[in-house]
Amino acid sequence: MSETQPLPSPELSKIIKLSEIGGAALTGNITADDSQREALAKRFDLPSIESLSADYRLEAKEHKISFTGSIRSDLHQNCAISGQPFPVKVAEEFDIIFVEKSDNPLPRKKSSWKPKIATKSNMKMPASTLVKP
Repeated sequence: MSETQPLPSPELSKIIKLSEIGGAALTGNITADDSQREALAKRFDLPSIESLSADYRLEAKEHKISFTGSIRSDLHQNCAISGQPFPVKVAEEFDIIFVEKSDNPLPRKKSSWKPKIATKSNMKMPASTLVKP
């Protein structure tokens, strides 16, 4: 049996207690300092991260917490061909829902989608492309 390794400490985090969210939405901003950006660049094998920040909104709803916002960063990554660093701007929106862990998860909806099997009768290819044995 193998032992599980503890998770490494996050380079950038902010702890918000459920009691801080309350009945109204909680908004905020988190910005990485020099040492946090350096640690993240090392983990993601990037030459540098010049800036990294996020605006967020946490809102408690019935049996879930909504976590939305946007993240922005100016960084450098290495070209896969030349290996030379080049500048990159990142701007992404996120929308995450947190729910309580349950011993009885809801059943997943069954999909009505079924794969189509290719047969001679449903293939739409010109007869000239078919190879005869």
